[in-house]
Amino acid sequence: MRIQFKGLDDKRRTLYAGKISARAADDLRRLIEAIIESADHGVPLAPAMVRRLDDLGDDVYAKLVGVGLVNARAKPEALTLGPFVRDWIEKRNPKTSTAAVWGRA
Repeated sequence: MRIQFKGLDDKRRTLYAGKISARAADDLRRLIEAIIESADHGVPLAPAMVRRLDDLGDDVYAKLVGVGLVNARAKPEALTLGPFVRDWIEKRNPKTSTAAVWGRA
């Protein structure tokens, strides 16, 4: 299924949604229209549409990024246990001996 629309740069864009139902394509079309309308008028996106964007899968969201409708999602910083424990100990400002014991764990 493909959805054609006039993008934020006034160029004709096509989003290839793949094999999805007509209802899902209609929902995606409405989301695209809401994004373009809010950008044109300079108003924030409606909360329901923001939730819909958050619920989109990574593949569909990447397609929206590809046609320039949304910015890429921020990737969470990978936090391993070692830096987490060191940070936790530093925030508590323990005595030297306590920090040594906690550091062994």
